[in-house]
Amino acid sequence: AMCRLAVPPFAAAGGVEVSTIEEEVGESNGAMLRALKGKYPGGTKLLWICGDDVFRWIEKPKGLQTMAEVSGLIVQRRLHKGGGGDPDKFYKEPLDEGKIRAIGARLKLEIDFIYGELPHFSSTLVRRAPGTWRSFLPQTVARYLDGRPDLLSKLHDNLEADAKIEAMSIPTPPAAKAKRGSPSSSSGGGGVEEEDGSSGEKIAAECVMRGLEVVHSLQFERGQTGLYLSVGTDRLKKDLDDAMSNTDRIVREIIVSAADENNDDEQRRMMNEYDEALALAAELRRIPEWLSRDRRIVRKKATRLRSLRGAEGWEGRYSLVEKFNPRIVIIIGAVVRALREILSNHSDNNDDDDDDAGDATVTLQMRDAPDLLLRWSEGKEALGRLRALVSAGGVHAPAVVRTSIKMRRLLNQFIDTKERRIARVLNRSRGGGVRGPTSIW
Repeated sequence: AMCRLAVPPFAAAGGVEVSTIEEEVGESNGAMLRALKGKYPGGTKLLWICGDDVFRWIEKPKGLQTMAEVSGLIVQRRLHKGGGGDPDKFYKEPLDEGKIRAIGARLKLEIDFIYGELPHFSSTLVRRAPGTWRSFLPQTVARYLDGRPDLLSKLHDNLEADAKIEAMSIPTPPAAKAKRGSPSSSSGGGGVEEEDGSSGEKIAAECVMRGLEVVHSLQFERGQTGLYLSVGTDRLKKDLDDAMSNTDRIVREIIVSAADENNDDEQRRMMNEYDEALALAAELRRIPEWLSRDRRIVRKKATRLRSLRGAEGWEGRYSLVEKFNPRIVIIIGAVVRALREILSNHSDNNDDDDDDAGDATVTLQMRDAPDLLLRWSEGKEALGRLRALVSAGGVHAPAVVRTSIKMRRLLNQFIDTKERRIARVLNRSRGGGVRGPTSIW
């Protein structure tokens, strides 16, 4: 049902079709594909779209059974988790082209590859990601769940259960265990009293998570704005309205919560050591003012800009879309500074603990976190800017690139920036790079 909700924009004649064949057959891939072929005229080509890990099992018995039912493979090159138990290391699996050609000839398969940005993705990443599960779903699917409280409740229960299991599997540093296990002097040994510092740290960390969620939402709205300005169909207008509503919901929650914190003397006292987190909260509260103004301008100029062809129209549309860029960069910078402040205060509060080698390793990893977050944010933003530029170009973008030196140069510049930013992220995930603060853009 959710697949059907997600694909309507692509489901026109000759487009994407959602099949229930897997549910109907309930057997192996080979049996399922055989039944699927039976629904189409003889001679129809069936292509299997898969990840590049297909070559690990393609010549095993079940793999051979599956390959016997398809005409070819479209293989997506993607990142895989690295070895050594480090969840933050990824690599692109090397492929033996000669071996792949031999497999194709032996099994009589056409094999093609997709070379694009498809990051490692898993349910674990969804659970750990900033923001909510809504960030990973089309708005049609989110609305479907909102209208079915029982399903939504199951989703939350599953996420919470998985998070608890995951938390139990993460080793706790000895010093942290000792600190959590020591009784408070004011409690007579009967319990543990949470310190004001840890409460302030929790509020500051929540500001960081909210900031990241806002960045994600603004980046998505930027892309949808470009599509609406360049194409302007009713469906794209609705998609933009949905994106705006999602951004407004997130910002509204932030404003209400921030207002509570600012009116509470006790919370203000707890936040005394978290100036950067407070600065981030203040920056987030300013969003409605500039966002409402920019949206009004988009609505006012949309029709005229959509009618302009060539490089002039593309530049005009992108001039409205790129207004998101400096706003997003400001929030990213505020988020990174707030995170650096949280970790610095956390380290200062634990200076009196007797660190062993394990604690020292954890401390070093914590110190690296702001730089890793910054580089990841730079890579994501560079990719988002490229997509926003292309979205603003519309259906005539390829023709404009061929005829306009200026737009071709601009597009190549964006592609080059994106490649460099993502290379920095991947280099750092393999342990390379230079530590320390970096200026973005």
